[in-house]
Amino acid sequence: KREISKYWDGTPQDVRDKWEPRLTWYNGVPVTTEKGNMHNPVHRIHELCRIEDFCAFKLDIDTPHVEYSLVKQLLENHGQ
Repeated sequence: KREISKYWDGTPQDVRDKWEPRLTWYNGVPVTTEKGNMHNPVHRIHELCRIEDFCAFKLDIDTPHVEYSLVKQLLENHGQ
């Protein structure tokens, strides 16, 4: 778990001012691979991101079987 204040360390204020309101921070929230679950990031992407949006997702949870399952779900639903 990382402190949000540390996330922005060294970032120029103008960059932080632009991007901080656009960032959703899920630090320490448990991830699940259960389809349709609000803690499944793939589900959240499909639920919240529109075609005209730029949505980024950093997958780094250090649990290979969970990461693999989420990648598989992303690939299976790439056209949504």
